[in-house]
Amino acid sequence: MKRVIGLLLSIFVLTIPLRAQGIGTLFPSNPTGFVTDVSKILSAEQTHGINVTISELRDSTKAELAVVILPTIGNYQSYEVAKEIGRTWGVGRKGDVGDPNRNNGIVMLVVPKGPQSEHGYCFIATATGVQGYITDSKASSICVDDMIPHFRAGNYSAGITAGVSSLAGIVESEYRRVNHPTVADTATAVSADGPLPITILITVGGIALVIIIILIINGIHNSNEEKKYQEHMAQEDARRRQRAADAAAAEKKRWDALTPEQKKKELAEKAEREEKENERRKMEAAAAAAAYLASEKSARSRRNDDDDDDSSSRSSYGGSSYGGSSYGGSSGGSSGGDSFGGFGGGGGFDGGGGGGSF
Repeated sequence: MKRVIGLLLSIFVLTIPLRAQGIGTLFPSNPTGFVTDVSKILSAEQTHGINVTISELRDSTKAELAVVILPTIGNYQSYEVAKEIGRTWGVGRKGDVGDPNRNNGIVMLVVPKGPQSEHGYCFIATATGVQGYITDSKASSICVDDMIPHFRAGNYSAGITAGVSSLAGIVESEYRRVNHPTVADTATAVSADGPLPITILITVGGIALVIIIILIINGIHNSNEEKKYQEHMAQEDARRRQRAADAAAAEKKRWDALTPEQKKKELAEKAEREEKENERRKMEAAAAAAAYLASEKSARSRRNDDDDDDSSSRSSYGGSSYGGSSYGGSSGGSSGGDSFGGFGGGGGFDGGGGGGSF
């Protein structure tokens, strides 16, 4: 009996690393950007746009979000794969205990419904540093309410963009609350432990009254300034009209004093100047048209080169079978995140998050 139990334990222990090794073959060993689109369901422009949004989120809040699109997750659960991606890639920042930016990583896993996956999956995995404000129920709601309706309609770009936007809004709101608290935030934090003290109520009310008085005074001042400005502009307009009338009268007096020969000569000179000016304008218009055509030709050439590069990049994935192949080392070039530079190395994922299937 002891031998049987020992044999079973040995088999169980041996299967753990094999299972862990198997899950690692489902995704690249390194990300290709904030967006890693193994299934190639996004265009280069769509990928770039999402990459830019996530890059701006990281710059403004220090939080890190990885969007991963896989053609299959095999026999694994979506939360297992998302968690393993976060740990393997180190999504989120490292930091000391107590650092509010420690383990602030999020992994958005999307598995389209297709030839390699009978069902579609959406799962948002959260690292320990963001679980306080991105709860499992919030993560599930973003997948189910914001993303999956688009996925069912076949619009994966819109669904992923909606999910990224929802997550960015939550992260930015929390970052502002922690790093730039307002009077309302302070009052809310105090009220969590009981009724607001009368001194705080008086202080807030006094500040509000001062602001109202300042706005009223400023409004009166602005009204007076506007009135003065309008009067000044009316006077300036009257002076301009008078100057124009004086100039017209002087020109008429000068013209009347000319002899017929002088008038004829002056009209001829004026006609010659107008003809030269018209010729100059025609030449400038022709030069501008030529420059525009040259720039359009250059732009078309660049677009054709980009299309060729994109087609070449896509074709390199055409013959691969992602369901059963191992990625090994680097997963290829960047998918549009010019300022990516890798994740922060946190990787503190413990299975938190939520999602749904479609």
